[in-house]
Amino acid sequence: MRIILVIFCLGFLFFMLIQLPFFQKPVYHKYTIPAPKAFGVQVKDGPKACGVQVKDGPGIKVGNLHTYVTGSYMDHRFREKEIKTIAIVLRDEKVTYRCVMCCEGRNVTSPAEYTIHSNHFGFEYGTATITCQINSSCSTPTHVAITASEISNSITSFQPIRNRDVPAVFQYSFTVCISVMYDYKNVLGLVQAMEMFRLLGAQRVVIYKTNCDSDTQKVLDYYVKRGFVEIIPWTIKKHINVSSGWRKALSPGQLHYYGQIPALTDCVYRYMYQSRYVALHDMDEFILPLKVKNWMDLLPELEKEHG
Repeated sequence: MRIILVIFCLGFLFFMLIQLPFFQKPVYHKYTIPAPKAFGVQVKDGPKACGVQVKDGPGIKVGNLHTYVTGSYMDHRFREKEIKTIAIVLRDEKVTYRCVMCCEGRNVTSPAEYTIHSNHFGFEYGTATITCQINSSCSTPTHVAITASEISNSITSFQPIRNRDVPAVFQYSFTVCISVMYDYKNVLGLVQAMEMFRLLGAQRVVIYKTNCDSDTQKVLDYYVKRGFVEIIPWTIKKHINVSSGWRKALSPGQLHYYGQIPALTDCVYRYMYQSRYVALHDMDEFILPLKVKNWMDLLPELEKEHG
């Protein structure tokens, strides 16, 4: 039975590869990273909140600080709701942050607390969580800006707050977060990974992409059009010297492995209310069940054993 399954998978992958050139024009479209969303590029005529420009996308620079915001999310897990902003910060920079929230057309400010994650691997920059408390005067904020406390009255942009509502049911059972696609050229590996994820039960794959070659982009466009893949532009290297490895002595740079940790952290918060399970994954490694068919059958068994 296993031999038959392996032959079937290999045959399907071969069929996908030989078909790609034929539907290149009718199916694929050129994907361009939207400039307004890429690391705080100013937009003259775009959406506004409380009269201030809205910027959406990872890497929004906070004033003159060495802080780059990736995303802001409502966290409903505690007795009082909180806004959690995932950021990349210079660990040695001493700063006091402040939250400015847009609430029904007016700005409401509050102090911010932040924690730098311990898994920075000794690099100068690390991942941080900036927490904004929601007070009674603003119970339903829609946008937030992180500023230094001394310049809280002169914000230049807001970022949307995601996960403001908790859905009754999860949109996806399994979401796979992949970070980070950098100089990627392995078309065969990409197709193998996407189809294997589908066989294992994933319904969504989120890829934090820095860059790839044109053939890889065509495959990504195909899966994006089918609704299976979401691409998050990830170009933090424009601002920070990223490392190509996890050991600073062997891979010089200011941020661990192309910013893998903040990307994966952002993905967890981005999908924590959309997906029942979120898997942090590489494209060349797979968790394969031995006694059941897919992840949906595997997880109940693991929960019985481990809780």
